[in-house]
Amino acid sequence: MLIGIAAGAVLSWIYVEEFLAVRALGMLLLLCAEPTLESAMLRTEPSRLLLVILAYGWIVGGLFFVGMPYLLRDAIKILSSSHLIWRSAALAGLVYGAVLLTASLLWW
Repeated sequence: MLIGIAAGAVLSWIYVEEFLAVRALGMLLLLCAEPTLESAMLRTEPSRLLLVILAYGWIVGGLFFVGMPYLLRDAIKILSSSHLIWRSAALAGLVYGAVLLTASLLWW
């Protein structure tokens, strides 16, 4: 399996000419989701689902970025089209992080 992974990486580098950084970001999202899901696996608190939702969001995003890398370009274009959209997306991320941090400090 290790030889297959190395061969796949080399063949991707040679034959896939476009959007390699986005595909690498997608693979990184897929790889980061596994330890996140492992850390929440044996917990019984309902607040662990906040972390699981984040990990599954990473998985779905990673699959889309690997399969259709142009979607990141489109998402960046939509997010940066106006200051209101940019600030609301940033605020949504901050609120989710604050809720996750608060849940981890109170119930874990």
